[in-house]
Amino acid sequence: MAESAGEVLAAAGRARLLRKAQRIADILAGGTAPDQLFYEEVFAALGYKYNTFPFRDVAAEVPWSDLPSSADYAETVLACVAKMKVVGEKPWRRANVRPANAPERRLRAAAVLFSQGPALRRRLAEFDLSTKKGQRSAAAVMCESGHIGMRRAGAIMANVIVPFAVAERTMPGVPGWILPEDVSAPVRLAAFRLLGRDHNPALYAGNGLMIQGLLHIHREFCLAVHPDCSSCALAAALSKQVAPDTSAPVQNARNRSAEDDASVRATSLTE
Repeated sequence: MAESAGEVLAAAGRARLLRKAQRIADILAGGTAPDQLFYEEVFAALGYKYNTFPFRDVAAEVPWSDLPSSADYAETVLACVAKMKVVGEKPWRRANVRPANAPERRLRAAAVLFSQGPALRRRLAEFDLSTKKGQRSAAAVMCESGHIGMRRAGAIMANVIVPFAVAERTMPGVPGWILPEDVSAPVRLAAFRLLGRDHNPALYAGNGLMIQGLLHIHREFCLAVHPDCSSCALAAALSKQVAPDTSAPVQNARNRSAEDDASVRATSLTE
């Protein structure tokens, strides 16, 4: 394999984000209003992996055009609609969810972000999202209320903002650096399998494009061949390129691999 491990992960990340952009473009071509679709996509990202679908349904039940301009009132409306129309069929997932990520807190974050209508999307459009400075400035806007952190802003950047910009052709392509999000169990597991036990996480943890690349490889390759990783040519080629870095070992790599395997089985469909 001529490409470096970093180049392979970046290419996989671009493929994943271009697929997201194409999905958004297809939905927009079907007549969905851009502001409403952006609103629904951010809601889904705020739901995290466990509550993505209920959050998307809440956004569909309460369109951004109907959301009150008061954040407190908006939060009440979202919570009531979620209770009456959504969680009866799709209950909130609370197991393995940290208190900071509880659905009620995420609804509060959504209310604060969108209670002023499409203003968030307009503000984000002011920044050059092809640059690190532009992405960090956009993330600061999302984080200014204190209801979401920079890593969740990174997830919204990778899963919504960048694909949306590519779909609407306000960005020429997927940038080579994206604000990083949390390194999830599927990412850790894919990295462990592809890059070896002693790889340096700095290869991907500081760039959301690389994280998306590992998620793409996990979905497209790892789930198909697991548990026979020895038959994966991609893993064999990449592991030869990544020399062990004893100065920055993977924390608890051996102990976490089995735990991550179990976690991935429960969460892979929503990554």
